[in-house]
Amino acid sequence: MAISNTVFNQIQTATDNAFIPGVNDSIFDTTSALKYLKSKDKIKVEGGDRITWAVEYARNAKGGAYAKGEIFDTTDTEILAMAELSWKYHEVPVTLFGPELARNKSKHARLDFTRTKLNNARKSMEYNITTGVFNDGTTDTDNINGLQQICNVDREYGGSIDSTVYTWWDSYRDTSSHSIAELMSSAGVERIDYVLMANYNKATYGEYKPDFALSTSQILEIYAGRVTSQFRLVNKNVADLGINSLSFYGKPIIEDSQCTANYTYWLNTKTLSLVTDNKRAITFDGWLKPTNQDAMIGHFYWMGNLVCKVPRSTSLATSMGAS
Repeated sequence: MAISNTVFNQIQTATDNAFIPGVNDSIFDTTSALKYLKSKDKIKVEGGDRITWAVEYARNAKGGAYAKGEIFDTTDTEILAMAELSWKYHEVPVTLFGPELARNKSKHARLDFTRTKLNNARKSMEYNITTGVFNDGTTDTDNINGLQQICNVDREYGGSIDSTVYTWWDSYRDTSSHSIAELMSSAGVERIDYVLMANYNKATYGEYKPDFALSTSQILEIYAGRVTSQFRLVNKNVADLGINSLSFYGKPIIEDSQCTANYTYWLNTKTLSLVTDNKRAITFDGWLKPTNQDAMIGHFYWMGNLVCKVPRSTSLATSMGAS
C-alpha cells in the first residue's frame, strides 16, 4: 500500500514545526572555522544575481599641498576594481520509502525514523559545506571558492582579476618545508613561533592584521610543547565556543578537523565571510510523493560562497610538520 495521506500529513507537520527550525543555525556550529566566523558575525545573508564588492588597489595620486590660486588636477585616478563571485549550490536529498514507514507501526516510531533521516541529511550538508570551505577552486569547480584558492598566488579569484597580472590580488603562500624537528627546535628561524610570526607578518597589510589562524591538531600539539605558557594561553572567548585553540600574541590558533594536513592559515575576519543567499540559507523544500514510486522525497538546499575582500590580508603555510 502506498503512503497514506494521514501518514504524509503527520510527517509534513512534524517536519515543519519541530524538525527543521534551527537547522540553519546548527549547521554553522559544526566545525571550528564556521563556528568562529559565526561568532564574529561573519555568516552574511545577501541577495542578488552574483556576489560583488569593490576592491581598492591603489592610492589616489592627486591632491596634496597647493599654492594660493593654483588650479587643481581633477582628472580621475583608477583606484578601484570590481570583484565578483558566482553563487555555489549544495543539495542533499532525503527519501522515506513506504515499506520503511510501514515497518514503523506507530506515529511515534514513524516520526522518530523521519527525524533520524533528516538529521543524517543535515550532517551530510554540514560536511559538504565545511569541506567546501577548504576547497582549492580547481579540482571541484562547482564547489565553494575555498581557502586554498583564496590563499594562493598567480590565480584568478573574484571574477576576472588575475593575480599573475595584478600582484596586489595575491595572498602569501609559504611552500617551504618546515619539519617537525625544526618546528620543535629551541633556536633558529624554523622554530614554530618564528614561522608563525613570519607568516603573520606576510598577511599584515596596512590596517589589516590577521586575527586568527586555522591549523591542525598536530600544529597545536607542537606549539603547546614548544612555546612557554605565557605565549600560548588558551583564548577564553574561543574556548567558550567549544573550540580547541591556543593563543599566539593574543590571536587564537584554532584547530579544525577539516583543515588539510600540514596547512596553517592566517586569516582576518574583517575581510573574510561566508555569504549565504537570503532565500536559500539552508532550506528544506518540503515533502513530495512521486507518482511512480512508493516514497516521500524532500531536499535540503544551500546557496552561498566564501568571500575574502582583501586576499593579501591572508597567508598559508603548506608544509608545516610534513616530516
